[in-house]
Amino acid sequence: MSHHVYLVRHGQGEHNVEPTVQNRKIHDPALTDLGVRRCKDFNKTFPEYIHIDLVCASPMRRAIQTAKYCFEDVIARTPCRQILLLPLAQETTNEPCDVGSSSDAIKEEFGDLVDVSMLGKDWATKEGTYAASPEGVIARGREFRQWLRQQQDKNVIVVGHGAFWDYLFGADANDVLSPGYKSSWTNRQWRVCAFPKAESDGPMVEEKESIMRRNVLDDGK
Repeated sequence: MSHHVYLVRHGQGEHNVEPTVQNRKIHDPALTDLGVRRCKDFNKTFPEYIHIDLVCASPMRRAIQTAKYCFEDVIARTPCRQILLLPLAQETTNEPCDVGSSSDAIKEEFGDLVDVSMLGKDWATKEGTYAASPEGVIARGREFRQWLRQQQDKNVIVVGHGAFWDYLFGADANDVLSPGYKSSWTNRQWRVCAFPKAESDGPMVEEKESIMRRNVLDDGK
């Protein structure tokens, strides 16, 4: 049986609404009330026939909340019943809205719902692998693909961010760091992808059925 990666963009965050120039200065913003409601609605519509083994999210608050509300029923059916937080899935820039919180703060807010075992002390520093630079984005993309390849015996959901997902689908690393970058992903959009091929740094490949579904339905509305 073939397994897949389900990449999801977070729901509407506080930084996604006007005035966006001002709101992007919010540190690690949460979902808006509308974003929460739409994620809860999504939970009611995600196909029950899709078996998921692992639910993951960027450690940013909006991504964790999206995983919590969009996949509440799915998480309850996974072996660990938790959201695994992946620092490799964080957003690209070092604007306040794209800088995360400490693991202690995350645990205080989300408790046992989250697994913070992969969060080092440097995960939110925007340095090294996590740097807001083309080199950092490229390195992080490579490590993220490697991590995905290690999960090929599972069906995995990862909730993340539009700019980083765009990079994984072939966008230029410089472009996804640009101020005011507009992602091709709408809020809560999900794409079903094949696992990256061995040692490949090429773009992620979306399954044809997933493309057809998106052509019929706009998940982000």
